[in-house]
Amino acid sequence: MVDNWSNWVVILKDNAFSIGLAYQCLGFAVGHLFFHRQVSGYIGWEPHKKFQSEVGFASLAIGVLALLTDYYGNEFYFATAIVSLV
Repeated sequence: MVDNWSNWVVILKDNAFSIGLAYQCLGFAVGHLFFHRQVSGYIGWEPHKKFQSEVGFASLAIGVLALLTDYYGNEFYFATAIVSLV
């Protein structure tokens, strides 16, 4: 039983990036790119498709980066964390 929990930090980090960050940002991207009028109304902005597209593509980029963290090393986790925080 102890062997299963020995790498819980790695599992937590992997799930935080792949489930928490990636899917959340991909959902934001779908909302801002395809449902820009509704999203701008929800957040109280005027419906400018240009602004919503910019936010949507930024969210898409962060979501794709977060999905790719499973395939690359720890440096990629660090780079993805920096991009998502900026």
